[in-house]
Amino acid sequence: MTRNNNYVRIHSRNEGEIFIIKDIKNKSEFENLVEKIKTCLDWYRKRNFDDKVYKLYLANGERINVIFPKQTIAHLLGIKTEYLKSTKLLKGKSSYEILEEICADPYKICKLVNDGHLTYSSFISPYADDKADNFMNNCGINDINSIEFICSYIKEYSFITGKQQLEGDYYICYGKTEGLLILGLKKEGRYYQPMTNRIIDLNDKESKEFLGQLLTNQHITTLSTIMLGNEYGESKKIFYNNEEKIKKVKTLNTYSEEYDATVEVGKDYMFILEKFSKLYNFSKELDDILTFISNTMQNKCPVNLSKLQEKNVTLSESMISMINAYNLSLEKELTSEGANIYAKKTKEERDKLREEFIKIQTELAAAISVNEKLVQENKKLQEDNQRLQEENKAYGDRETRIIKILTRENDVNDEQNH
Repeated sequence: MTRNNNYVRIHSRNEGEIFIIKDIKNKSEFENLVEKIKTCLDWYRKRNFDDKVYKLYLANGERINVIFPKQTIAHLLGIKTEYLKSTKLLKGKSSYEILEEICADPYKICKLVNDGHLTYSSFISPYADDKADNFMNNCGINDINSIEFICSYIKEYSFITGKQQLEGDYYICYGKTEGLLILGLKKEGRYYQPMTNRIIDLNDKESKEFLGQLLTNQHITTLSTIMLGNEYGESKKIFYNNEEKIKKVKTLNTYSEEYDATVEVGKDYMFILEKFSKLYNFSKELDDILTFISNTMQNKCPVNLSKLQEKNVTLSESMISMINAYNLSLEKELTSEGANIYAKKTKEERDKLREEFIKIQTELAAAISVNEKLVQENKKLQEDNQRLQEENKAYGDRETRIIKILTRENDVNDEQNH
């Protein structure tokens, strides 16, 4: 804990919150906070967040729909509107209306405090200043390039750690210069809604402990695509290019090694299969097998290696490793008993799985390089062929001219003889 006048930096044990505590004590400090909140609300309104639905397509094949409804905004900004509603001192009926009322007339709130009807600490979180500073960064999901990982948090997987279980269903982690921003999501009906907004200091011991609490034995993935729509069905698509995907997978591997998490990128495995098929021009039989594997993965069913081997199909070790990794990723949907078995797998087995996955990446990169060389050689042959055609045409034109000259000379000689 570090104190500085009205500021105290603490490391809360409440799901790893790392915030500047600032107790609002006077009108000036309150008005400064209100200005920050106004900026956040203007940003929220201009982007029509209340109408937007973020459809997140994850690299493990899952899809989650995320919304930012008005009733969640006050909590994300650190304002305890439920308490204000209970006092019946304000006219607003919903949390968002109360938040707007505070911003529209902060003087009224100050007067209620001065008259002894309220205290600032009764309705303002001590973390409100930090929450307001990070609100726009943490809620702008369309900043796809800054996403470090997405953790699908399964409580049963955390039993072996002995740590307190978290409450969120998904946690989206953004990489920022000053650390990490965590947006926690909880399912409410058809959609996932934000339930926490926090910053993580990577140089802090307790922050590292929180990441361990979040990631140990869990499955992590990244985004493939975001579809951003609204109530009218209009949408735009945001996605990574292939080079950026490779960087994201390397980032996932780093977190996996440090926190013993499992990387899930089943959808991208299907993409790799398609690339293998195109680059190596597999036989028709093997191509049918790859289609079968791809369709099986798309339907989220395990791939039966025994049946494939019975058909006398020869698969490379890297392909077998990839299928095994995919089948392993499906275990998250088993019963808690199955989850417990998975959680107890030795670290040696997980390390071997990571090495096999990296080997697949290396082979794919080599295949792409070979394909690029073939493209360049084909282009050179086309240029040589074009040049030869032009030379051949020139020789043909020259032969035609010589024949015409010889023909004219023969006609002259015939006239002289007559």
